[in-house]
Amino acid sequence: MSRFMYKCALLCGFFVLISHAQFADAKGNGEGFIDEPPPGPERNVQQQPPPPPQRTKRRRKAKNPFKKWYDRERKSWFSLSIGGGVNVYKGEYYDEFGSFTDTSITHGIVGATGHLWLQKDLAIDLGIDGHFVTDYDTGDGYFHASVRPGLRLRFLYLFYATAGLDFLLGRPKNAFVFGVYMGGGIRIPVSDRLRLWAGFNVHFYPGLGFAPPVHGKLGMEVVF
Repeated sequence: MSRFMYKCALLCGFFVLISHAQFADAKGNGEGFIDEPPPGPERNVQQQPPPPPQRTKRRRKAKNPFKKWYDRERKSWFSLSIGGGVNVYKGEYYDEFGSFTDTSITHGIVGATGHLWLQKDLAIDLGIDGHFVTDYDTGDGYFHASVRPGLRLRFLYLFYATAGLDFLLGRPKNAFVFGVYMGGGIRIPVSDRLRLWAGFNVHFYPGLGFAPPVHGKLGMEVVF
């Protein structure tokens, strides 16, 4: 009996060793029971979404009400000005009491000027004006023309400066007179293609020998 009990004990121990070895092998291969490691400190920390970027407040520049008209003109290459005005002349007169100097409006002017824009602020001008003059000595009226090629520079959205040559044609005593002019003015946009302008030019005629007259004119400009 003791020998039988001894054999049973050996057999049970053998089966226990075999089952324990199989269980250890399955655990090493990831089979069987899954023993997850305890959560570490990094697992307990919940990841927070990054904070949204803070927008810096930018100081807004004051809107220029004429900028959109100026941007429209930058795409144009030709415009036409039409207007009229007066000639202000400072002259020296003689009568029985002697000589005196007088500044007066001598005649009216009407004309047109084309502007060929080379870039946004620089243009080639070609103007033709008609002058309606009354001779104070004789009381007779006559007409003469002037042709003015020149350049125009635009600045500060509204203002312009101009200068060029001036050729007088058809005067009674001087059929052709050469001169130069310079001046400036302001242009105010009223629509997408229409501008109102006011300007003046000072003209110098070396061949005539009198004081430089000033031509003041008003008109409108059409942008094409």
